[in-house]
Amino acid sequence: MIPYTCSMQLWRTMVCFALVACMGLHAGCRTRQFETEGDALRAQVLDLQDQVRDLERRERELLAELRRARAWAERREELADEDVRAFVPHVVDIQIGRLSHVRDRQGDGFGDTLVLYVQPIDSRGRFTQMVGNVIVNLAVVPDEVDPIPLGRLRFGPGDVRDAFRSGITGTHYSFEVPLDIPAKVDLDWLLTQQVVARATFVDGQTGDRHTTERVIAMQR
Repeated sequence: MIPYTCSMQLWRTMVCFALVACMGLHAGCRTRQFETEGDALRAQVLDLQDQVRDLERRERELLAELRRARAWAERREELADEDVRAFVPHVVDIQIGRLSHVRDRQGDGFGDTLVLYVQPIDSRGRFTQMVGNVIVNLAVVPDEVDPIPLGRLRFGPGDVRDAFRSGITGTHYSFEVPLDIPAKVDLDWLLTQQVVARATFVDGQTGDRHTTERVIAMQR
């Protein structure tokens, strides 16, 4: 009986250790799962907070627009004064910045995207914001053959607003236009050419059109 009793006790002890180990492992899994779910919830909370801030900014913008509309209705005669209108900036011209360039996004040695820096100018020759549409046309105009179109893209008012940039490259609107290179065009020859970039701004408030061009080398 003694050997049997010892074996039973040893067996029970091993079972207890196994149960404790399993419980600890299960608890560890639950803890890790909880931490993972907690991280996911925290990420969702941060994302929702960013969305709330964006909505609050949009709400403030709409309220400001509403106040402007009410002010215009209530003070129409005052706002119609010549002295007031003279100080309201309007786009009278646009320019394509000299830092505009062709970018190689694929990394294969050939430019595939034209980055255009557009600067709207007011009557005093200073930068002013623009609201409306921007149309970009690209083409290579060699002497020996007909012009080769490389792309055309239209940017709506929302795209134009999102294109605003201000930093070390100056204040401008940055537009990226993918180059649609015809299959028959020799790429090595194309690298030696220049792209004629034409940008047209259609004022969303007045309907006025302002067009400018710039020649940009295919290869820096």
